[in-house]
Amino acid sequence: MGFVLPAPGGRHERWEEDAFLATGRRSIQTILTHLAIYYHLPERSVALDFGCGPGRLSQALAEHFAQVYGVDVAPSMLAAARAINRHGGRCRYLLNQSDDLRMFGDGSVDFVVADIVLQHLRPACALGYVREMLRVLGKGGILVFFLPGRRIKRGWAPFLISAYNRVRYGAYTTLNYGVDPKEVEGTIEASGGRLLERNGKLTLDRGDQVPGPRPGLLERVWGGVTLVLTDHFEGWIYLVEKVGPP
Repeated sequence: MGFVLPAPGGRHERWEEDAFLATGRRSIQTILTHLAIYYHLPERSVALDFGCGPGRLSQALAEHFAQVYGVDVAPSMLAAARAINRHGGRCRYLLNQSDDLRMFGDGSVDFVVADIVLQHLRPACALGYVREMLRVLGKGGILVFFLPGRRIKRGWAPFLISAYNRVRYGAYTTLNYGVDPKEVEGTIEASGGRLLERNGKLTLDRGDQVPGPRPGLLERVWGGVTLVLTDHFEGWIYLVEKVGPP
């Protein structure tokens, strides 16, 4: 089985299954190493891959957690994920087309990752899922998610970037919505979370990072991938710890 995905160099290539899964291993290992060095590792019982797609990260999570759940809105994505599942019942894929995570109880998960999915949702819905992901996290649990900030409007720049992508990569831009970081941070705090980092601003100064002088998680996970060329948004990785009830 192959997957059509953007390669690290930027070109669309057909990735074989092993290479596809290896990218997930690198991303998850980088996140866990970052947590171990600068913060703490979560419990290793249950992990949730929100918007799991074809299972790239959930398969990697199953190498570190006793039980992994991947949820997605698309049956076709879940079918693809199940087809490459190498961990049997320890990695389960569930259809979730509701605007919450009611299939998971309060505090039932130790680690949640939402990779390149929330930008496809309207801001109110994206923030609602942030609240839900924090609800299902137990105290000391970790949430990692990517969410664009404000849209960059600079004359012809957005149009030219989109046109460049269509010509260069044969693809349209996919980042549809952004949420002001202050609103995201307010939602995190109101939902019992503590922001550990908001880093990796992808537009003008990628080194902008909150807080502290340490290697940005974005750069560690994606190795400086120039996502600025894929759309005209600011983009951020949020690293959050569950510290208490809402």
